[in-house]
Amino acid sequence: MRPEIYWIPCCPIGRLAIMPRPRAGDWLEEELASIRAAGVDVLVSHLTNDEMTELELQREPDICRAAGLRFVSFPIQDRNVPSSRERFVRFVNRVYASLQQDERVAIHCRAGIGRSSLTAASLLVKCAYSADEAYEAIAEARGITVPDTDEQRHWLKSATPHLRNSK
Repeated sequence: MRPEIYWIPCCPIGRLAIMPRPRAGDWLEEELASIRAAGVDVLVSHLTNDEMTELELQREPDICRAAGLRFVSFPIQDRNVPSSRERFVRFVNRVYASLQQDERVAIHCRAGIGRSSLTAASLLVKCAYSADEAYEAIAEARGITVPDTDEQRHWLKSATPHLRNSK
């Protein structure tokens, strides 16, 4: 089975995608190998430790490495926003640097709608998109309205100056 990867075609600095969490349990190795085969170099997860346990994804970091994927974790509570704007901006800058180095990045949360679109939109905001333009581009690629909550939409608008002025 092919993984659900939604590439965002308008990203001006590299290949960026969002996706739902990988299939877990007995399928995890095959799923992560398929994600790698689809061209992903870096897999970002916003799942919390509790979610990783609940969804049987505790082995995701190790299996990513074995599959040739760089795994990056930045936990955010489901249907929520980052707890620290400063830490999130630093995290976005690291992911942005990966894109600038021509690495292909896919971002996942539970369903690939809220937290993952917040991060993808933050990366587009660094490329001079407005928050609304960024979410619109992601929604078009994903085929559904993003993000999950109004709080996520408003949070990005308030974080926009910090994202644009950070290195």
